[in-house]
Amino acid sequence: MSRLKNDWRTYQELLGEYRSRGRIKAVKKGALTVERVTITTANGTGEVRVNPDDTIAGLYFLKSGAPTP
Repeated sequence: MSRLKNDWRTYQELLGEYRSRGRIKAVKKGALTVERVTITTANGTGEVRVNPDDTIAGLYFLKSGAPTP
C-alpha cells in the first residue's frame, strides 16, 4: 500500500493537488475493460485508469489524453 501512496503523491507533485473527478469512460481492449477517469488537479487535468470489476490489473496515473495501450 505504501507504493500506491508514494505513486499518488508523486503524481500530485507533477500535476498539482487533486481537485475533483470528471467523467468515466469505459474502453474495451480485448477481454479487458479499462475505465478512464478524467481528474482535475491544481495545474490542469489528468487521467486515472482502473479495472471496473473487483480486481486490479493495473492502476495508472497519466497526463490527460495519454493513448490507451
